[in-house]
Amino acid sequence: GVGWLEPDLTSNELRVLADLTLALVLFIDAANADMGVVKRYARIPWRMLALGLPGVIVLGIGVGALIFQQLTFYELAILAVMLAATDAALGKAVITNPAVRVRVRQVLMQRMG
Repeated sequence: GVGWLEPDLTSNELRVLADLTLALVLFIDAANADMGVVKRYARIPWRMLALGLPGVIVLGIGVGALIFQQLTFYELAILAVMLAATDAALGKAVITNPAVRVRVRQVLMQRMG
């Protein structure tokens, strides 16, 4: 940055710190899920994982093939899998918004946690 802080961390130590921080944030979000709602609407996360995630990966491979013609199928597949993963921080606005129905918020919270 601007030279104000000069941490004496190696890249490996920084990676461990980042992993622990992410695990803590995801655990706290998951702990706030209402398991009763999640169990009542168990089909929603199942559909998200069984249909939505593979669909996004296939779509990612297809779009990637159009954009990155120099990549092999396996490289496109790796890129699509990496990009298909959800980021809990991006979904935080949705799962905390009272305008979104409770059952959808709870299921999404469980899925992201």
